Amino acid sequence: MKASQIKQGTVVEFEGKYFKVLKASHSHIGRGKANVEMQMKNILTGQNLTRGFKADEDVGDIEIEKKQLEFAYKKNNELYFFTDANDGKKDKLTLNDTLGEHSLFLKKGIKVVGIFIDDEFLSVELPVKETYKVVSAPPNIRGNTAQGGGKVIEIDSGATLSVPFFVKEGDEIVVNIETGEYVSRANF
Repeated sequence: MKASQIKQGTVVEFEGKYFKVLKASHSHIGRGKANVEMQMKNILTGQNLTRGFKADEDVGDIEIEKKQLEFAYKKNNELYFFTDANDGKKDKLTLNDTLGEHSLFLKKGIKVVGIFIDDEFLSVELPVKETYKVVSAPPNIRGNTAQGGGKVIEIDSGATLSVPFFVKEGDEIVVNIETGEYVSRANF
């Protein structure tokens, strides 16, 4: 596929690695040839890369398959086990630690999208927002709200994050997994 045909969301192979195109900008300056600048994200490592291509340059696009998966458990913080959410079988799909910081937000039963290339399980996409239960939170201290600060709590996946003072142990909160930030209380 020519670089000029690549669109946002396309998965390409570049230098032997798989990248998802986040943005493709076309430009044509003067009498020169058209160029395409692509912002890409490595599917396995999450590393971002910006690279320019000539518009007629061949770029290897890859067909990916996506499946709805459910997180089962992790072992030694290195291996992550998933089951097919649509299949009644209990076959486990294993993924080595390629999730980076997002692995902190995996909890039993969370629905994710598995990414497969040529039937090889490569990575998962977590939902943008998810609801978690607060398992540990320090008590409120009277008068702390004037500065609009926050406190650090632990959620049921084991991750810690900063939240407003009014959040207490037992509350359910919504977390933006991409940024790792508190969004709101659930059910409010």
